[in-house]
This record gives sequence, C-alpha cells and structure tokens, in this order.
Amino acid sequence: MKEKLQTTITYAAKNVYGHKKEYLPFMIAVFVVQIIFGVISYCYFNNNRIDYQYASQDYDYHLELQNLNTGQYYSFINNDEYSTREGDSIYEIVKVIEKNRNSVNNTRFDVYIRFEGSAAANFKRFQKRYFSDLEADSDGNYAVVHTPLLDYQTQVSVNRWVFVAALFLTGLIALYLMLYLFRIRLGRFTFVYGIYSTFGADFRRLFVHSFWELIVIALGTYVPSCLVSLGLSKLIYALSGAPFHLSFLPFIIIFVFSILVTSLAVLLPIKGLTRVPPIRQLMAGDNTHTVSSPRCSSERSVRSFPNGYALNTLIRTRKYWIKLIASGLLLSILFVGGVDFAHLYKAKLDYNSPRYALDFTLGSDSYQDDMADTLLSINGVVDVTKKEETSAVLAQSHMLVSGSDTKFSSRFYSTRVGGQACKVTNSLVYSPLDEGKAQFLAQTYAYDGDILGAVGKENQIVIADGLFNTSVYRLKVGDTVQIATFLYAKEKPETYETGKKYLRQQLACNEYAYREYTVAAVIHGMPTGDQTPVFLPAVDYTVVTKQSNEYQTVEVYLDPSLSDAQIKEVENELRRFAYQYDQVSVTDLFSSADRKENDKNYYAFILILACLVLILSPVVWMFSQILFYMKREEEFFVLEAMGVTQRNLRKMVLREALLVTGVTLVLYSLLSLFVIYVIYRIANFLFIYPGFSFQLPYVAFLAGLVITGLCAFGSIYIAYQLYLKKKNRLVRLVSEDGL
Repeated sequence: MKEKLQTTITYAAKNVYGHKKEYLPFMIAVFVVQIIFGVISYCYFNNNRIDYQYASQDYDYHLELQNLNTGQYYSFINNDEYSTREGDSIYEIVKVIEKNRNSVNNTRFDVYIRFEGSAAANFKRFQKRYFSDLEADSDGNYAVVHTPLLDYQTQVSVNRWVFVAALFLTGLIALYLMLYLFRIRLGRFTFVYGIYSTFGADFRRLFVHSFWELIVIALGTYVPSCLVSLGLSKLIYALSGAPFHLSFLPFIIIFVFSILVTSLAVLLPIKGLTRVPPIRQLMAGDNTHTVSSPRCSSERSVRSFPNGYALNTLIRTRKYWIKLIASGLLLSILFVGGVDFAHLYKAKLDYNSPRYALDFTLGSDSYQDDMADTLLSINGVVDVTKKEETSAVLAQSHMLVSGSDTKFSSRFYSTRVGGQACKVTNSLVYSPLDEGKAQFLAQTYAYDGDILGAVGKENQIVIADGLFNTSVYRLKVGDTVQIATFLYAKEKPETYETGKKYLRQQLACNEYAYREYTVAAVIHGMPTGDQTPVFLPAVDYTVVTKQSNEYQTVEVYLDPSLSDAQIKEVENELRRFAYQYDQVSVTDLFSSADRKENDKNYYAFILILACLVLILSPVVWMFSQILFYMKREEEFFVLEAMGVTQRNLRKMVLREALLVTGVTLVLYSLLSLFVIYVIYRIANFLFIYPGFSFQLPYVAFLAGLVITGLCAFGSIYIAYQLYLKKKNRLVRLVSEDGL
C-alpha cells in the first residue's frame, strides 16, 4: 500500500512538473488562493492581540462600580466577607476615587476592581455574590461598568465568527474558480478520460490520479504562499503603525483549507464524469459539449466571412462564453466592490462623530448654553452640541404626508385619514428647534429653505429628507405635513405588534389630534439611521412628546489625534464636570477606540484581498481560451481548406474578440453600478455616520474596466496567435521533411 501510494505521488509529480505550462494556471490559482487564506488567518490572530493590547494597556481593572453612596461604599470596604467569603479571594480593589459635591454634603465613590484568575468566571461569581448587597443599599444612582479588559473574551468570540465567515466565503469563491478551471481541463481531455473508462478506470482511480496532481501543486506552492501572505500581513500593520505578532496556526489553516478546496475541485467534476457512459465521453472528444465543428453545424458560406461567421460562432458556442464571461466578471466585480467598500469603511473611520454624551435627564438640572465654554476649555474637546430628541414610536406619534412627497420605502404605510389618501410613518425622531440648534444645522448641512427663519415660528418645521442615509422624501419648502399627538386609547390591542403592524394598530386603537405644519427647510445629507429627524417649535415639541423642551443631552466632540490615555483623561474631566450637577451621567458613545480600528487597518486588508482576487482574472481567461482555441484547430484547418485566407481568418477572430469584449464590458459596467449601489445602501445601513451618497469609485471602476477588457480581448488574440505559431511550426516541419 505504501509503495503504491509512493508510486502514485511520484507519477503525479512527474506529470505536473514535466508539463509545467499545462499546469501553470492551476499553480497560479492555488498560489493566490493560499495567499488569501493566509492573509485572512494572520490578520485574525493579530487582531486578537490588538484587542487584548488595547484592553490591557489603559485598564488594569475589569470592573467599575461608579457613584456608590456612602452606605454602599463602607459596607463594601469594611466587610471582610466580600474578599474572603467561601474561603477564597476572587478580586482586588485597584483604586478608589472619592467625589465631593461642593453645593451638597454628599460624597460618592468610584471603585475599580480587578479579578483574579479567569476574569469572566470570577465576574459571574462576583455578580452572584455581591450585586444583591449593593442593590439593597442603593439609592438608584450607582452604575456597574464593564471595561474592555473584561469584555475581551466577548470580542474574541465575535472575531472568531467573522474569521470563520470570511474563510467560508473565500473558500466558496476559491472552490468555484478551481472547479471552473478543472472542468475546463476535464473538457479538454474528455476523450482521454473516455479511453481510461473504456479500459476499466473507475471513479476511485480517476479521482486519485487527478487528486494527487492538484495536491502536488498545492504542496509546491505552500511555502511560497505562506511567506508572501506573511509579508502582506506585516505590510498591513506596518502601514498603520501597529505591531505584528506571528502565530503558527495560520500555517496549519493555509494547508488544511488549500487541501480541502483542491480536493473538492477534483471530487465533484470526476464524480459527474464517471456517471457519463464511456461511449459518450469518446464522442465528446470532438467538441467537449461546447464547440461544434463545421461539419455538424448549420450550412455556412465562405462568403459570410468575417462578420456573419464570427457572430454565428458565438451563438453556437454560447454555453461556453456564458460560463467564461460569468467567471471573469465575478472576479472583476469582487475587485470593484471590495475597493469601494474599503473606501467607505475608511470614510466612516475618518468621520469625527461625537465621542461622549452628557445626560441631564435624571436630575433637576438642565443643560445651559453657558456650560459650553466650560466644556470647551477641557484640553482635547473641540466641539459641543446640545441634543434633545424623542422617538415618534415612544411618543405614540406619527406623520401624515402626501404620497407624491415620498419615494419608495418600507417605512411608509398607505392609508386614509379623514377620507384622504396619504402615507403615514412613525420612523421619526422629534427635536425642539432653538437658535443654537438652528445655527448648528445651517453651518453643518446643505439645505433648502430658511432654517434660522423657522426659529420661534408657529406651525413651521425643519425636516431631513432621509432614512438610513438615503433620500426618501420629495418634500419642498412650503409643502405641508400633519403630525399626530396622542390623546387617549380607544381600545386595548389584542396583541402587541412591531414595525408597520404596530403603526396600523396605533391608528386603529388610539385617538389622535392632527396639526398641520409647513416645511420651512429640508436638510440634505444629514446622517440618519432608522429615524428621520424632525425639528419642531419648542412648545409643539412638548405637546407632541409630553417631554420638556429643554435640552437634556449634550454631545462632546474630541480631537481625532488624541491617544487613548488622553481620551481617558478627558473622560475624567467630563465626569468631574458632571458631578457638579444633579445626577448627570457621562456615556462613551464608542464601543471601541478609533485607534484600535485604525491599527487593524481593515482598509488595506480589504484592498489587498481585492487585488489578489483580480490577479485570478487573467488566469481564468487565458487558460480557458487557450484550451478553447486548441479545440478549434480542426475548424480552422477546414476553413482554410475551403479557401479562407489567413487574413480573413484573422479578421474573423478579431470580430469575435471585439464582440466578446463589447458584451463583457457592457455587462461589467451594469453589474459594477448595481454592486456599488448595493454596497452604498449596505454601508448607509451599517454606518450611520458620515452618511454616504451614491458615487462611482472611478479609479477602481476604470482599473477593473481596463483589465477586464484586456483579458477578454487579449485572451482571444493571444490564443489565436498561439494557434498560428503551432501551425507555422507544423508547416515548417513538413517543408523540411520534403512532404
């Protein structure tokens, strides 16, 4: 058995390296696929290191017990059972910060805790043991905050699922391409396989023979691909200035996945081939099911050259061309889509969105405009904007708008109110409009109308035109809408619904008062999630939402160049500021630091993968076309025997090349625009900020267009030139032999 296996491998190696030109496309394809697997794997393990680095460099503790009152704090500190209960110590107190309010004799404490051993397990034990005691002494104002160090394992789990999904998707694409390449080769040698089958070769023998050929290729490209993928991964992190930590697991992943893909690429076509009777395999040797020779095609005349014959050839070989163009376009579209998404992701990271929010809701104080000077004096704070908003869903409100003033959106519900047909939606968020907010809107966004002029005006509103950063309204200045104010419930709903069903339920079960508003200004390009911002007069805001029209939230913008340590210092200053007022909370609006995302450098990661995918495009086109034109040699010989000159034959090939290239470029342009539009919609759904408008990535689009065109035209022309070279060599040999 061992000797037989050794003989099989040796034969496969001699066959592969003895016919390098024949197997070169497979070598390139496997090499690139292994590099892609390697880059994904190296970056995954290094990103886990980066997550841990950021979680540990700024935090030497896992948990913050914020705003403990005196009773909570002293019962916690003075009770020895907290650290020795059940005979073990599961945590240590890293530090305690005491906060004194000047105006009130009331002291609060922040306690920072680090868990021993397994942080996740000991946090669960800590929660089970002590949280009930803390709650018993609470006045409702304390908070338990998880630090990134405690949440690190959760982040690793998320990274793992993303990694598995990335490997799965790239594996499917790689499998599709390898299947396509192997089926091309299988079609080229169907007659040979038919002879093998006639003499008793079964599925196992044919599979083993082809399997070891591709395994030999995979093993030959394994080490170079590991080194190249390692170099590209180091480059990704070098560009962002982040450290790179070498892991040896990617070497195993590259090997396993490349073997798996190549095995399946052989298994499926061979399985299908062995189901075909040998006689049909032998008969397919003439045309490989895609090319019909002239003698079995419709009657043609030499006088139809070159245009008619070229067009007829494309029609009778349409199955082949459809598969080839689809495979080539897949790679080009993946390239354009990848580059476009990378740029959108980078724009999202570069957008300076608010970092912290100060919430005055729970206390007796409200935000005043003169507080902005104090906040702006904090080193690192670059802007402060006030915010007060209430969702229409929470206010049990909605808006009626004419159907002609809306575009298609799933958030609109067609109905009749007061006997008139209209569109209704509660995908709204209401805010009061004062002079400060109006000035901010006017300075920040493009708009039609007069935002500043709407301040203090009755029955006038300012509205954004979008949902999920996509325009859904055709409203113009001077148009009118009706906004509903909840009065009372006429009946209790039988079931509680969500989405559109919830809105229909509200209309059926509640009584509303409607007030008509004139649109004073329409804002364009304002970042919007799943709710359209509507700015109401302050008095009307109170009536509609049943909330105070005083601004209860302020958003703080930081200098993007701040380090994590500096950001933490700003946060401490904000907390000191907040403590001077009644129950003001400080919330970090980011789940992770911008610097960490920049260090991971997904921008370069996606760009490199997109370029690697594009490298496969010439391989697919050239390999397919060379074998295709080898099958057409007999057709060309017959045509020349019928009197077609070499000049006319070249014209025919050029006509075919131009037709194929034209069709390919048209399909590429249409599909690219469609994919870019889909990516733009997905990006607006995933990233509320900064809000993207549909824009063609001209450099990537033109690069894909040029490469696709060159591949389509060049593969045909080069394949034909190879045919001429072979023909001339045969003519020369015949001439030298004197025949």
